[in-house]
Amino acid sequence: MNNFFSRGKRAQPLISAEEIESHRGFKWLGRYLKHPYLWKFDKVAVARAAFIGLFVASLPIPFQMLLACIMAINFRANLPSTIGLTWISNPLTSTPLAYLAYKLGQGLLKTANLDFTALSYHQILAQWHIIWPALLLGSLFMGLVAGTAAWMLVHLFWCFIKRSQS
Repeated sequence: MNNFFSRGKRAQPLISAEEIESHRGFKWLGRYLKHPYLWKFDKVAVARAAFIGLFVASLPIPFQMLLACIMAINFRANLPSTIGLTWISNPLTSTPLAYLAYKLGQGLLKTANLDFTALSYHQILAQWHIIWPALLLGSLFMGLVAGTAAWMLVHLFWCFIKRSQS
């Protein structure tokens, strides 16, 4: 681990920007993917990536990776870390994360409690006008808290590693 964070040694990227640029699915992003800050592995870029990745992962939306990629480009975050952290929300974890976000939003809005054990899929859709405000607020709150905590942990971890090397 000390070799990885030492100043003299540089980690080799798993894939080059040229390889991604030549891939037919990413050609339209070619000019954006050339920026070196997207591939930089330093404290600031990784901390930004941690915030963006966890914030986007908490949102119950489709195409999370695309949004995370756009945000990483705009906020100069490490792109591989950003995309990797959005994978926290996957088919196995998306339902529990959405339920947690709903419960957080419900607590913040102080709305009535819905019993999801007795509801079917069609009944949930019929109650969507009641569910979505709490889900949206809870998702945003959860994303901000998780992203901020991850940002702070990256900074603390990086300082700890640098201090232990000296």
